Amino acid sequence: MNNYHQTVRLYEWFLRVVAIFLLFFALRYWMRLTGVFGDEQWRFDTMTEHWRFASSILAVAMPVAALGLWGRFSWGVAVWFPVMAAEVTMHGFLPELFGSADLLLAFHAACLLLFAVFQGALWFYGRRQRKS
Repeated sequence: MNNYHQTVRLYEWFLRVVAIFLLFFALRYWMRLTGVFGDEQWRFDTMTEHWRFASSILAVAMPVAALGLWGRFSWGVAVWFPVMAAEVTMHGFLPELFGSADLLLAFHAACLLLFAVFQGALWFYGRRQRKS
């Protein structure tokens, strides 16, 4: 097996691991929306308006992105990037509204970096394979 095929396999595993994390994060949003989270302020009817808006969108978009990444559908990354951008905006640029979540921001940064590395490697190995 050559480097291109090994990189493709690693990339597939990477996308599936990200999909599992997105499902976990989506489950957390659903727990908040349904009031299972425990704290009174996290029930939908007692949430602030900005949390209602963000939680509702992310609770639906995250499982969709996870499904797309798991199946390696082209739209998976197209849904995943806005989800990632929303959480980075929420916790990175609006921490006074949404709170800070440094670990979540680090996760998104690492995923974006790994995605870029995989895309570069796939481009490089694919180009080399086409030349030979």
